[in-house]
Amino acid sequence: MAGLALTRSVGVTLILPALLLLLVRRVGWRPSVAFAAAVAVPLLGYASWFSAVHGSPGLQRYTGVTLASQAMTIADCRHLRIPAEERPLCVPQPIERRHTSDWYAQFPTSPLRRLVIPPGHSYDSVARDFADRVIQAQPGAFALLTGRTFSHYFKPGRSSGSTDTPDRNWRFAAVRLPIRIYTLHQLPDPYRGSLPYFGGDGPVTVAGYGFGGAHTVPTIWRPGQRALADYQRFAYTPGPLLALCALLAAVAGLGRLPPDLRRLRWNALFLAASAIVLLLTSALTATFDFRYLLPELPLLPAAGALAGELVARRLHPQSPDPEPVGH
Repeated sequence: MAGLALTRSVGVTLILPALLLLLVRRVGWRPSVAFAAAVAVPLLGYASWFSAVHGSPGLQRYTGVTLASQAMTIADCRHLRIPAEERPLCVPQPIERRHTSDWYAQFPTSPLRRLVIPPGHSYDSVARDFADRVIQAQPGAFALLTGRTFSHYFKPGRSSGSTDTPDRNWRFAAVRLPIRIYTLHQLPDPYRGSLPYFGGDGPVTVAGYGFGGAHTVPTIWRPGQRALADYQRFAYTPGPLLALCALLAAVAGLGRLPPDLRRLRWNALFLAASAIVLLLTSALTATFDFRYLLPELPLLPAAGALAGELVARRLHPQSPDPEPVGH
């Protein structure tokens, strides 16, 4: 679990459901303490290293930036008291003509990436303060934005709107090589002053830090691309099926259950709750993007399968084996 949180910070949200599962399953205090220690020790160690390198403890300092990028898509600053250093985040365009939150968070020409940070502050703290002001003043608008993004993951088919990350980004048939390849240079520390370069005007940056900024010459294996594109055209998990799995996991265990079925109920609820928490966190901090659905694909069907087994065993209880007749 600590590895999940250190790989992607959203993994932190899974720690509480896991602890609750251990408590409701009544596994005893030793396994619960062992789990808590196995999670806490790596996270605290990383937070200490982070503090030594970046000046303050934490796992990352980017949550404020992502929340601010969401808030910029709905903010009506005419009725808000915004400090002077945060004023550039008040987008003058009408809401229907604004960019996506990913654009505001990533593109170099975004006001969020050109903030002038006052001494003693960080990018994340300034952005977080702006997001807090907008969310507190416009809770209904922010809830509607989050709910619309969250529900999109459960819609039929595979489509994206003008405010979403285009679904063509993840279609194998649409893969193209970049026209230009950029030479990478050492980027500034994202936690001290300016943010690193993300995105661009279209060309894709292929090389990474691991390549030392050297040029690469990528190629596409066309037969493999065609095979994957044909598979992708027909094989995918429909959104309504994922919603059904979550609903089944939520209602299958209602009521009193015999001891042998309680384990199924808690396991199904844990898997479903983990998936929902991950997806809701993504909806709170980012625009709709099919890549955020990938972690839920193994969780929700598994939760639905356990809930289905629970329903079947409740409808058709297994009778105890007859005792052997002595001779």
